[in-house]
Amino acid sequence: MTIVYAIWTGAAAAYAKSVDAGGVDALGNALRPNKNAGNTVAACIFFYYGFYNIALSPLLVSYTVEILPFRIRSKGLMIMNLAVNCSLVFNQYANPIALEHLAWKYYIVYTVWLAFEFVFLYFFIIETKGKDGPLPLEEISAIFDGPEVRQALADRTAADLAAGGTGGVEDIDAKYSGEDQQVEKAHTLHV
Repeated sequence: MTIVYAIWTGAAAAYAKSVDAGGVDALGNALRPNKNAGNTVAACIFFYYGFYNIALSPLLVSYTVEILPFRIRSKGLMIMNLAVNCSLVFNQYANPIALEHLAWKYYIVYTVWLAFEFVFLYFFIIETKGKDGPLPLEEISAIFDGPEVRQALADRTAADLAAGGTGGVEDIDAKYSGEDQQVEKAHTLHV
């Protein structure tokens, strides 16, 4: 996404400079626009939103749900949605003003922001995929909650194995499903 947006920014700059150099007619149409730059901008818009919709858009919800424990998941989703909506409100009102005053140079702000996001995600977001595919939620919880949870998970698995189970997620789910239903019922009553 960052690379495509940087190309978009460069192509928008080239197009704007060609319009400035070539002038405009009485209707405001560019006399000698750089059509290749304009076509590149149009293509970059489609590529950028393709990458965004494949990766970033669904990850906002799925990663938030994946890393939060059940008891605070709804609050975490609410905070995530509040942050997204605040960003949307800001962008709705700030972007037109900034684009009017800075023109293509405003794209540089978002290019830098995307580069920052890329670096932040690379270094600080924990991978939730194991060697053999996605990790079960219990193991993800152990990653985020620390060694105590890992030990508790190991103890629960050992107890399940001692009781004749397989130690798998299905056994743990079957054993503790009654507790989850009670938590969900209590949560429903309070809402």
